[in-house]
Amino acid sequence: MNASTPPTDHLRATADAYDGLADRYADFARGSLASMHLDRALIGAFADLVRGAGPVLELGSGSGEITGHLRDLGLDVSGVDLSPALVAIARKELPDVEFQVGPMGDLDTADGA
Repeated sequence: MNASTPPTDHLRATADAYDGLADRYADFARGSLASMHLDRALIGAFADLVRGAGPVLELGSGSGEITGHLRDLGLDVSGVDLSPALVAIARKELPDVEFQVGPMGDLDTADGA
């Protein structure tokens, strides 16, 4: 992440909005994949395609529900989200997974990496 870029007003407002709902969102998302059969199948197909090709970064990882599922599917995965509160929840729920706070536009990663 490029820590030198200050967030714009709209990014700050978005992060503040998600921060205000972080606990409710995490409660809502927790366990939600259990009943989302198509989503799990698509995520599984993705994991099969990229497994062993290198690390995976989930953009907009929120409270880590999908990030944890990707980890459970055998991927070397980490997450990034704009909301510090959601990242704090993800770090607590998944202490073995790296999560960063920041906007997607500030990733210090080359396209296609």
